Parts: sequence; structure tokens; C-alpha cells
Amino acid sequence: MDTRDGGMGQASGEKTVLKVQGVHAGYGPIRILQGIDLEIRQGEVVGLLGANGAGKTTLARVVGGWCDIYEGTVEFNGLDMHAWAPYKRARHGLAHVLEGRHLILNQTVIQNLELPLMWRGLDEAERRERIQRIFDMFPRLLERRLQNTGNLSGGEQQMVAVGRALLLEPKVLILDEPSSGLAPLIVQAIFKKIREFNEELNISILLIEQNVKLAVKIVDRAYVLQNGSIGAQGNITTLLSDERVRTMYMGI
Repeated sequence: MDTRDGGMGQASGEKTVLKVQGVHAGYGPIRILQGIDLEIRQGEVVGLLGANGAGKTTLARVVGGWCDIYEGTVEFNGLDMHAWAPYKRARHGLAHVLEGRHLILNQTVIQNLELPLMWRGLDEAERRERIQRIFDMFPRLLERRLQNTGNLSGGEQQMVAVGRALLLEPKVLILDEPSSGLAPLIVQAIFKKIREFNEELNISILLIEQNVKLAVKIVDRAYVLQNGSIGAQGNITTLLSDERVRTMYMGI
């Protein structure tokens, strides 16, 4: 079912920064996605919703450059990035917080945050300035800065993972299941921060999330995946007002 209506809010008139067209993708001979079309405009939060196994993480990996594409195109600011490695996508402004966080657990918070900045070749003064911005966003990390990330709580680890991505000053931030394994109060705080990043930094966000009830509170538009295809899409208010979409595709 297609419930598209052109989006909502000020982002509806902005340019498209990320565009996926006719994508079929998977892992080796296993096809997961079938004919996916998706776009994100400057400054909006787009939700990618659906049950486990629907293909959400695979689509996130397609955008991030971690998955094989058999057909279709992926464009970033009008550039075809089909053949770009993940590091090249990051350098052009696409940051990806993978499900599971993927931190170096035997290194400190500071060391985890410094890694992408050293990779970018920034000098020590610039590194310190950017990391201080992350501490301003997440004061808890300032307190934990010298602790190994393996000793942090799940919520604190998620802060490190998101902070590490924001250090690259991305134009588009992909967040894959940021609520996974976290207590409800921590999840609410993380989601509040996500919306703040979007509004204050004008970062476009693709939010992959199984917790539909929380996701719909912060997204402007949403795509709902079912069995590797788009089952519904459109303005979040319109999707929520359609009982059939809520029950069949969103589970609420």
C-alpha cells in the first residue's frame, strides 16, 4: 500500500541528499531487498520501520556500502556512490552507527572518539575541539572519558557510538536500532538527543528502528518494510491515521 503524500514540515521543500532507486540487494546468492525506492531530504528524520527480518538492516548496509547490490542505484548529493567503499562514503558526509555499536571495548572513551579524527588526519587541537563538542552533548561521557568502553552501561556505549559518528560532521546519519538492549528511560533520552541533533545541526537522519511507538514520535516520514519490499510509506501523521497500515505494517 502506498500512502505517500510528499512529506511534511520545512524539509519537504529541501533538496534530496540521499536517493535509493530500484535496489535489489542481499548477501551473495541470498536476495533480501526487492525493488527498493527511498529518498531523504535535507534536514528531515526518516524512519525505516518493520518487523525482524523485514530487511531494515540490509537496507542500512546498502546505503553504508556494506552489502551487495544486484540492481539499482544509490545516490548521495546527486553522486552515484554504488562503487564507493564505506570509508569514501564517510568522507563525503555519510555516517553509519551500526547495530551493536561496534566499539573497541578495551580502549577508553577518549580513544574510541579519537579514532575517526586521526583517520581524517586532524591535528590535536582540532581533535580536542570536536571531542569537547561531544562532551557538551553527552556530559556523562566527560565523566567516563578515561574508562574503557567495555565497562560502560549500554546507554553510555550508545552515546559513544553516536558521538563517534557525529565527530565526522556528517550530512546524513544512519542509526541502526539505537534502542536495542537499552532500558526504556535511556531509550527516551537517546531519542530526544536524536531529534536535537537533527534540529540543531541540520543533519538528515535515517532511523532504523523496531520500536515503532518510539520512532513515530520523532520521524517526519517513514518507510515500512515487509519481506524485503516497501509495504507503506509517507508522512508519519498520514501513516498513523490509517488503521490498516498501523495494524498490517506497523504493529500498533
